[in-house]
Amino acid sequence: MSKSECYDKECRNRDLVVERCLILVRWHDACYQDGPIYIEDIKREFILETSGFLVYENEVSITVGGDWHKSKNYWRHVTHIPKGMIKKLIKVPIPDEFKEEE
Repeated sequence: MSKSECYDKECRNRDLVVERCLILVRWHDACYQDGPIYIEDIKREFILETSGFLVYENEVSITVGGDWHKSKNYWRHVTHIPKGMIKKLIKVPIPDEFKEEE
């Protein structure tokens, strides 16, 4: 991840997510089915559920991070989800006692 895409405290884009929170997302994923496939075997929906930290959000997508590696200053297990694919989204505030000391 380049510095222009980084969202930790030292990066200039950190403030794109005003209030860090946990997020639960149920969404339509694109899927691939290896053929030959009969019409009755086509998957009509492929729904995933993803949870983690809200790393980034704009008008077209959200980015969910699974792990924040503080000493190395980066996110791991990152999923980018287009908002048009989201069925349900819940944001959960991080409890004050769990937040890092500034």
